[in-house]
Amino acid sequence: MDAQYFTLLEKALQNEYVPHLPPLLDTKKPPEEQAKKNISRAFSAFVLSDLCGISPSEAGNAVVDDFDDNGIDAAYYFAQAETLYLIQGKIKATATFDREDALKFCQGVKMLVRQEFDSFNAHVKNRQTELEGAIENCSHIVLVVAHIGSGISKHADDDLRAFLKEKDAEDDRLQDTYESFDSVRTIEALRVSKAFQKVNADLNLQKCKSISEPRETYFGMVNLLDLVQLHKIGSSAQ
Repeated sequence: MDAQYFTLLEKALQNEYVPHLPPLLDTKKPPEEQAKKNISRAFSAFVLSDLCGISPSEAGNAVVDDFDDNGIDAAYYFAQAETLYLIQGKIKATATFDREDALKFCQGVKMLVRQEFDSFNAHVKNRQTELEGAIENCSHIVLVVAHIGSGISKHADDDLRAFLKEKDAEDDRLQDTYESFDSVRTIEALRVSKAFQKVNADLNLQKCKSISEPRETYFGMVNLLDLVQLHKIGSSAQ
């Protein structure tokens, strides 16, 4: 990911997602290290928000990233689609999602599906009842690898695919393939989150004219009160 986009991403994570994260379990680390860790944790919330169309607050509450997370950085049950999303995120701009990351993620998924909550940290244990219900009620379990670096290594990809291929031995609700939320999708999600919402409105133009180049454009005189109303509609849509 280019530096300019990485800076924009960090700013969005800090301002919109970090405030909604569960507190770090280890507060003995230096403040700058805790701040860096929270940016990393917020990335999973950002991905969830884009995937499921949920608010930063709801997405932040789904984050379990901390020590003893067993490779699962966020868990969210999207009831509308009866889908349990399990996310592992890696926000290092030049890093590769490697075999160690993949194996840890697969092992964590196994333990969560088996409801072996004793192996997880307090963030997961505090949500045990909620997650038990999600595991019992979901029709699909989707693994998401969120990364913005140099991609997913072949060994990591092979391990993830092998794990999902053997899903019948673990849980047949696991989706056949994992979702790769890469830098391209991250940049697009950033653009969408910052874009103004489309406003549909009818305006009466007087003395109307048009041009076709460089793009089709209409211009003319509009009643001032109509413009005021258009401004109100646009403001309420944001």
